[in-house]
Amino acid sequence: MTWGRKTVVHYLDLARQPVADANDGIVGWTAHYDAWGHQIEVTYLGLDGKPTHSIHGETGWRASYDSRGNQRGVQYFDLKGALTLHAWNDTPFTGQGYAQITYTVDAHGNRVEEAYWGVHEERVARPGSWSYARSTYNDLRQLTRQSYFGAQGEPTKPNGHHTTTWGYDKQGNAVDVRYFDMDETTPILSNEKIAHIVWTYDQQRHIVERRFSALVASELRRTMVRIILS
Repeated sequence: MTWGRKTVVHYLDLARQPVADANDGIVGWTAHYDAWGHQIEVTYLGLDGKPTHSIHGETGWRASYDSRGNQRGVQYFDLKGALTLHAWNDTPFTGQGYAQITYTVDAHGNRVEEAYWGVHEERVARPGSWSYARSTYNDLRQLTRQSYFGAQGEPTKPNGHHTTTWGYDKQGNAVDVRYFDMDETTPILSNEKIAHIVWTYDQQRHIVERRFSALVASELRRTMVRIILS
């Protein structure tokens, strides 16, 4: 790996003494960058200034980029530099997590898949949630559809729905969001009990109205809740 710049950061208290960060349990970190300024490796430091592990389980992480500058993945490593698990949702480590994230991009650099992997390069899924998400985009590189899947490729509903779709107006404003069931066509409620959201904009592209719709007998009931923004 070719490194460019290096940064060293230490956390200090008011007396300028080393102190651990409450979120990570580390006292500092070192970072290396590639020739384009991307942060490609971070190692956490303890009170003695040596590498240590965070409360999330890992000693640091490495990021990879392709020749176009698209991030293609993140790997977490332990004190020996081997792959190790990072806790789901950045919580204290309890034995479950993921060791790698990979990003697949299309010819335009759009991220069309985000996937989570274990230390043996097996797919892993956060408890009751998803292992990978697939996305599609329009010609303006705007996200139009995203669906979630489990470690075995099965459709999942991490937020109460399997698929989300987005619609846009001619100015590029997001004007429509819909949630769908496993078949990707049947409307369904999200965990927030919403099936459809519509935004209205003024000529300055400010949101002036937001409408929420729920489901009644599998049909959308329009304007169940309307919020006027002034």
